[in-house]
Amino acid sequence: MDPVVTLVEDNITPTLERYAEVMGRTMRTTVRRAARGVTRRIISITPPASAGTTGRAAYQQGRQRIASDLSSVLAPVKLKGRRVISMVFGRPISHPVTVPTTERYPDVEQVYASQSHFRGRGLGFHASKHGNKFFVDARKFRTLLTERQARVGRLASGWLAPAQALDVPVPAWVVRHGSSRGAVRVIEDATSSRITAVNYAPGLPANVRSELKRRIGYAMAYQRAAMRREIDHMVLKNAGDSGITTTRSPAPITS
Repeated sequence: MDPVVTLVEDNITPTLERYAEVMGRTMRTTVRRAARGVTRRIISITPPASAGTTGRAAYQQGRQRIASDLSSVLAPVKLKGRRVISMVFGRPISHPVTVPTTERYPDVEQVYASQSHFRGRGLGFHASKHGNKFFVDARKFRTLLTERQARVGRLASGWLAPAQALDVPVPAWVVRHGSSRGAVRVIEDATSSRITAVNYAPGLPANVRSELKRRIGYAMAYQRAAMRREIDHMVLKNAGDSGITTTRSPAPITS
């Protein structure tokens, strides 16, 4: 059930309460606004997104990275299934013989997986080249490439359920994976509101989950800072409308 992002926690609740007070909004509308902002941000920074690359550019980057990783290990060739023997003991023979050949690496995916690993804190699957490339059937190579590239956007689709619940636009290359890899729970009553979004992120190793959680924290901090700026702006505006002269920004919210 990890990574999990919960929007109403101690580190953001004071900001939400202050925002509702200053902006004259209910906690329900305030929490939903925050939830939309966090959801939009976390989708934009979940891989294949990287520093400075989001949206369609990130999608293309993810596809290209997969192609590069595959090509760093595998060399696609057209396998004929036979070869002609025209030399024996270094001497040409008068009647060349055609003999069948055996495919050396029939399981292309297994060969690639054996040469690949998760590296560092990154969220990518990187290939490590050891010596010469592995010559594999070109058709199998293309099949593996197509299958791997089709996965681009799957991790981000774990945030599709909350996005749909909150009317947050999501790119088509994320939507196509469906919303089954995540969930959202909304609890609202007359006095409180709580929205919890879950990305199940199945099959990810611990270090990748840790990195995704770090990005969740960044999205939360980004939204909190954005709401604080709105609060400061509104406080200064109200002070000006009341004829009060201010010389500095309002004291920051402590948590």
